[in-house]
Amino acid sequence: MEIDLAQVTPDGEAVFAGKAQPLAEVTIFEGDIILGKTTANEDGEWVVVLERALGPGEHLVSVGTKSASGETDIANLTLAIRVGDTEDEQPLVALLPQSETDIPELLQSPDDKVETAAVVEATPGSDADGKVAGTGKSMSRRRRDSPSNRQPTRRPSPLWRRDRCPGRPMASL
Repeated sequence: MEIDLAQVTPDGEAVFAGKAQPLAEVTIFEGDIILGKTTANEDGEWVVVLERALGPGEHLVSVGTKSASGETDIANLTLAIRVGDTEDEQPLVALLPQSETDIPELLQSPDDKVETAAVVEATPGSDADGKVAGTGKSMSRRRRDSPSNRQPTRRPSPLWRRDRCPGRPMASL
């Protein structure tokens, strides 16, 4: 099972996406509380938009699956999320691996700048070479794995505290 996307807005609205076994039931949960469910498509891709916004504070969110044959699995990553008290602060979202050798991955940080997207409509005024008429700018999409979309984790993460529980990382936000 993979978690490919985890985005949280300042008001706690969240969306998660990834891959699982085809047609598996995917459940997003925090402790005993189910935050959202979906079924993976024939290719194993799934997307969950949480039914309720996450409240201010710290959250450890997990992803589990149940295959069509009844086998259950829990992702080997936990999502550490911190939603600020105000909507001016970007939430922190990090993937915490369940092994001591893997490095946590920062997906979203309060230091991130919020980008606003321009909506481009296909009109007869666009150039044949895919550029927006009159601007000289191309209409390209950035890939999720491109360097401009990922933040490398180069500094020690405050989320990784081996002294808390040697076999399982804990959030200490």
